[in-house]
Amino acid sequence: NGASTIIILIMSALGGSMVPRFIMPKFMETTSKFTFNGWALDGYLKIFWYDDPDAALLSSLLNLLPQLAVLTGLTATFLIIARQLARRWETT
Repeated sequence: NGASTIIILIMSALGGSMVPRFIMPKFMETTSKFTFNGWALDGYLKIFWYDDPDAALLSSLLNLLPQLAVLTGLTATFLIIARQLARRWETT
């Protein structure tokens, strides 16, 4: 489907997958907080660039808690929406 490709490309561009967010204008940095991959990239950056390799596993996970919480919440929300839409299609 062409629409899904366009949506994915726009979300990737806004989330920082194509261009690092620190290069983007401020409004685009703010917009990236509303994309899945923006939060995922924040987590990757924390792990690979900003995390202390000598830190304990628990402190590393606590450092990732905001990203994990947002991604888990978004996943649950869209899973519920998808299930409701699937039920609607099953009854028609």
